[in-house]
Amino acid sequence: MTDERDTNGRASASEGAESESSALSSVVLAALGDMSLAVEVRVGSAKISLRELLDCTPGTVVTLDAPVGGLVDLLVGGQLVARGELVAIDSQVGLRIVEIVTEGGSE
Repeated sequence: MTDERDTNGRASASEGAESESSALSSVVLAALGDMSLAVEVRVGSAKISLRELLDCTPGTVVTLDAPVGGLVDLLVGGQLVARGELVAIDSQVGLRIVEIVTEGGSE
């Protein structure tokens, strides 16, 4: 951002608006910070025929397109937000975040 000041050294109106917008964003984030979100972990996927699906019984194994030990996707609202590794936490499964996915790619 360029420093747009008038001849008396005062900040321009656009700089003041950006500062107010930033302050508002901080207030909104603080207010929403404790909000709970449902997250999903996508391990992999498979494409099977309707016949194969109808033939599934307890014990049927469906082969996924993901390698064992590979990264899995963390989704919020159906949107990919991170990738990570599945880990065991006592008798539960957890996710160790390895990378955060941004709009332009991953970090």
